[in-house]
Amino acid sequence: MTVTGPGGRSAGPVAELGRYRAVVLTTFRRDGTAVATPVWPVAVGDRLYVVTGSAAAKLKRIRHTPGVALAPSTQRGKALGPSVDGRARILDQQEGAPFARAQLRKYRVMARSFRLMDRLRGEHEVVIEIGPPAE
Repeated sequence: MTVTGPGGRSAGPVAELGRYRAVVLTTFRRDGTAVATPVWPVAVGDRLYVVTGSAAAKLKRIRHTPGVALAPSTQRGKALGPSVDGRARILDQQEGAPFARAQLRKYRVMARSFRLMDRLRGEHEVVIEIGPPAE
């Protein structure tokens, strides 16, 4: 399955990962240490979107180092293929709302369960947009 972007073009290696149920998102600490986290992707155009809780440490890492790596993975985060580089951006709530709804459609009950747990902890959902590395 090829994800297509505007004009019918191939969406690129980042958005291609949207066809998987899980990908491992690698973010980087200030000292350069890589931290891998499994996430549930949704592809739209040439971008990949993931939803996380507002207290997730990956948000802090993305704020100071937006360069990330992505690879197809198991639900537990075991990489199943080579990684591709990307650039992450944290969306505001209004901007991210359509992608949060797209994730609910793709992952149904599991996504709703995780969002309920986030709400019980007093968190809200945050959408991360991941595109090609050079923009």
